[in-house]
Amino acid sequence: MKRWFQWSIYAFCLTWAMPAWADLDEPKESRSWVSFRNLSPASYQSKLDTYTAQGFRPVDVEIKGGTRPRYALIMRKNPTGTKWALHTTLNNKDFKKKLARYRKDGYRLIDQETYRRGGKRYYGGVWLKNTTGLKWASYRHMSSDAYHDMYRTLKSQGLMPIDVDAYTMNGKLRFSGVWVQQSEAKDWAVRRHLSSDAFSAEFKSYQKKGYRLYDTESYRFKKRQYFAAIWVKDKRARRWAAYRNLSDDEFHNKWVHFVDRGYRLVDVETYSVGTKKRYAGIWIQNNDMLDWQHRKSVQKSVETYRKAYPSAGLSVVVAHRGKVVFRQGWGHQTRRKKDAHSGTVYRLASISKALSGVLGFRLQKKGKISLSKTTRSYESRLPRHHSHTVLDLLANRGRVRHYDGKEPDHKRYSSAYKASAIFRNDPLVNDAYLYSTHGYTLVAAAYEGATGKNFCTLIRTYLADPNGLKTLRCENRKYAVRERATLYSVKSSGAGFRSVKRPENLSWKYAGGGLEASAYDIAKLGIALDTGKILSRAEITAMTTAPDRSAAYAYGWDVGTHKGRAYYEKRGDQEGGRSILRIYPDEDIVIVMMANTRGSSRKMRTPTRKIAERLF
Repeated sequence: MKRWFQWSIYAFCLTWAMPAWADLDEPKESRSWVSFRNLSPASYQSKLDTYTAQGFRPVDVEIKGGTRPRYALIMRKNPTGTKWALHTTLNNKDFKKKLARYRKDGYRLIDQETYRRGGKRYYGGVWLKNTTGLKWASYRHMSSDAYHDMYRTLKSQGLMPIDVDAYTMNGKLRFSGVWVQQSEAKDWAVRRHLSSDAFSAEFKSYQKKGYRLYDTESYRFKKRQYFAAIWVKDKRARRWAAYRNLSDDEFHNKWVHFVDRGYRLVDVETYSVGTKKRYAGIWIQNNDMLDWQHRKSVQKSVETYRKAYPSAGLSVVVAHRGKVVFRQGWGHQTRRKKDAHSGTVYRLASISKALSGVLGFRLQKKGKISLSKTTRSYESRLPRHHSHTVLDLLANRGRVRHYDGKEPDHKRYSSAYKASAIFRNDPLVNDAYLYSTHGYTLVAAAYEGATGKNFCTLIRTYLADPNGLKTLRCENRKYAVRERATLYSVKSSGAGFRSVKRPENLSWKYAGGGLEASAYDIAKLGIALDTGKILSRAEITAMTTAPDRSAAYAYGWDVGTHKGRAYYEKRGDQEGGRSILRIYPDEDIVIVMMANTRGSSRKMRTPTRKIAERLF
């Protein structure tokens, strides 16, 4: 039977003023963190190496043994450079040696694991440099009575438990634990061998007394599932949450829910209930996003919009003064009912045009192209009647036609020039201004000709990688992408959604409508623009100033004013997506809304304006 932990919300006013708990390894400051589950040994090692190189350190490792070992890992940014050590494949003798060696070298154990693989028992541990000289202890293979006696002995010496594990050896139940000297007055409790119902009762009881869950363990003994846990009395009044018996999708949904609300995962437990894999997790507040004064009003504006213009999934991110202050998802991103969140990957639709404009000005800044030159200067294979400049195309003033309804929807093109075969021999139009996605395909052809690199590589090299935008890329549905949204349309009845069976191939219009990314990454791009990281203020002004009065459209961006405040924005609509990105440069506001259901992005302007007005 599934049991859900309740989660507590406490007063927050003193949270960030209180000192860190060094003995519990819990910094008071907001810290970047990552976590992974169900990793093979090779994937685990790869993640560990990658994030160690980026200045992270492990805070919790969970190892599930058997014929196919699997790892779970939590790592946190290590700004002080505290030394640490981690080993996960030690036999009993080697583990003892590591304990002695690291103790001698001034480290203390903060987490330990044991598991069986290939008929042999292995041990793992995370050690941390004991910079404050705290006393600590670690014991393994204790019977229940021995653990109880050790707990009482160490408690009398001022040591509190920070890790508890349970397992069977030769058919007998055994416990291990790690203790550390308490440096502040705290109350704690340990409970072991609890049934699911008993655990729920203890959880509620300690919650009422002001305790929070610190560590959990689930184990099976004589065909019954049991739980062990450590509670601490948290006087710093931080919000926290804990859940257990979660399936993979359920854990995913909790994880993204808490990430978007500013929590960090501090403990993860992987275990089996019968033949099913289950997870438990503990989250603790990591920043002050939950207390942003406009949170409820933003939620109300978005929910009003979504009720009037339904979407299967929707994500919103708001940034102010260079900082993300709000991020949340509504609905689901996939048919498996995985929840939408700020990291869900959506089609950008015509926001791709805005990014193509940014890329062009960035390439010009790097001396790779001159946007005022003719497009044929960089792609001479174009027919001679294409006399427009790259700037003309970016401003939709290149007189290139728009769609005619005959565009291919499944053919793949390897370059922008090859994709231009769809329209390049057609005559130019007479309109001084004509919105044209095809014009942006020629923009990409010019970029490719100027640099010798394809458009998708340029997006990655000049925009995605330098700004840490891991989800920004050209869409290629031939390859699976983690957290990519399923594409939907509203059913003809108006009730419910229908998934798109065969999404169109977007390679014929990458620059004008073929990119994908998460709302969070697009907000980060907006911040990078607003703070001058990508382009200077003068370059931003040039990019967002319309060349004439024929349209309020600059170089990839719609421009205008709202209640006297200048903004530049881009909206997009296409199969399985709608989106908007709006930036108020003088107010340092960035707002992103993205959905995985076709609809009118124009209607997204209403909640976007309401959100901005709150910040005005």
